[in-house]
Amino acid sequence: MKEYQVLLDISSYDLQSSKLLFENKLFPQAIFYFQQAIEKLVKFIGLSSNFIKKEDLSNSKIGHKTIKIFRKSIELYCQIFPNANNLNIDKEYITIQNFFSQENPYEIILTVINQIENLNISYQDVPINFPNINNLIDFLDKFYPNNPNLSIFRICVDNKEFNESLNNKLQEFNMILPGYIKSVVVLFFLDGLFSKHAINSRYPNINDMINPSVIYNIENPLVYSLPYFQDKLFECQNGINSII
Repeated sequence: MKEYQVLLDISSYDLQSSKLLFENKLFPQAIFYFQQAIEKLVKFIGLSSNFIKKEDLSNSKIGHKTIKIFRKSIELYCQIFPNANNLNIDKEYITIQNFFSQENPYEIILTVINQIENLNISYQDVPINFPNINNLIDFLDKFYPNNPNLSIFRICVDNKEFNESLNNKLQEFNMILPGYIKSVVVLFFLDGLFSKHAINSRYPNINDMINPSVIYNIENPLVYSLPYFQDKLFECQNGINSII
């Protein structure tokens, strides 16, 4: 996970850049760097959680289409938890794409804000729980098979000197897990909302050559909502960083 820390760091820098650009009324650039902050954070999750490989980032598998990382995570979840197999991933994926492709930006933005504000995940809502450290190790082994670090953890669990410390860490992990999950869900909404603006905010439309600053002005609902979304992304970064 530490190997990919650079993506988390750059995501933080991009968010700071977005805030400064917004304050200086450089709105298209603020949108672009905000989208970049989201993209790097999603890729960090995908790599550190073993949903994707580094080579996936530079080819057609993922590229800049980070929503595919969320899809891969759901596919893996369905493999690990058989009771989730009734989820029609293809159907849900198309529904999500259609929603974010709507022409009415107000409806999309209001829906996303309502979803974020009504999102309340507690420990009881988490679909998995870890009564003891071995349960957590078994779970991680499904994501990171043959990881030598997990073997070391198993040895430590059998050692009474380490057992109490590990169980304390487990309790801490259980406490922060809901916040991490909430951060990932919020990140999913932000990614869907802003991904298509990576190019639109940087380049003029080829047909009419309109400057993006004409489109991304303060009256644009995405622009005047940006400070709200910046705060939410900052919370996501902290929530995801807390579990590293």
